[in-house]
Amino acid sequence: MLSLLDIPSVDRVAIAARLAADPRLARTLAELQVASQQALSAYGEGEREEVLERVRTLQTRACVLARPAGAWKEPPDRGIHLLGVRSFSGTIGVHYGVEDGRPIVLKASREMDGEIEAARLAARLGLTTPAIRRIPIAELARIPDLPSGTALATHLLLEERVEGFDLRNAPLVGWRPDPEDRTIFEGLGEIAAFDLLVGNWDRFVSANTGNLMVAEGRLVLVDTEASFTARPSEVHSRVARAIDDPELPGLLSSEVASFLEKACGFAFEDRHHRWVNAGAAAFVDRFIPVAEGEPEDSPAGKALAAWREASGEWEAVRG
Repeated sequence: MLSLLDIPSVDRVAIAARLAADPRLARTLAELQVASQQALSAYGEGEREEVLERVRTLQTRACVLARPAGAWKEPPDRGIHLLGVRSFSGTIGVHYGVEDGRPIVLKASREMDGEIEAARLAARLGLTTPAIRRIPIAELARIPDLPSGTALATHLLLEERVEGFDLRNAPLVGWRPDPEDRTIFEGLGEIAAFDLLVGNWDRFVSANTGNLMVAEGRLVLVDTEASFTARPSEVHSRVARAIDDPELPGLLSSEVASFLEKACGFAFEDRHHRWVNAGAAAFVDRFIPVAEGEPEDSPAGKALAAWREASGEWEAVRG
């Protein structure tokens, strides 16, 4: 059982030791520092120093585990990039730490049932999400160095993390999708359709580029704030057209295109819209048999009903 009594702050000495022991990781960090410094010419001196300091510090983010929370798996040390820029302004409270050599994040939350339900459903569908567990709110008084805003919280959410770089307000450095990698774009379509299913508007719809990662070629969903309030009309307008007219850009693929343009300046072409649409259609194929096993009054069961109301029989839509 993971103890939360003495979660330390991120240890810079330990980080330095790890960098010294892993030349590959140190090289990646050095390259990132150089590229970031070149990208910071528009910042004032004070802002530049703050951003560069954050670039020098290894930070961890939520990782795809698709397995029961609590069983730790050592994360990979290479190929980890933030897709976009993490915004700290809207965070209720996030605490980064290491317990027994394992990176974790403790997040204060007003409501977490939707995130837990979404993570459970995503794991059944083969999507990558954080391993999470609920922590009793009584632990608040026993944990030192809590993040700001925890007084607003009604729950604590513990997530496992994977090592990456915190660029804060610095432009994205280090990852762009391979324009010929159809798998990546189909994966983006699956995630966009999943977000719509669970009523998560805080990724593609809002172009929140901090809520998606790429880890060794895998797309990782971060902070899926599921409300399960998708309106049938929105489901139809974004997803059904992707299946009805896969050759045409629709709202769903256009939102993904806007997201990537903001995240890393990537410009969509027609084939990328087609691939995103194909991913959305494939997701529907996977989702229906999984969700049909959900209780009718569960969030997933209700979401399935909304999808069918929006688009009729999916089998007929897909022909």
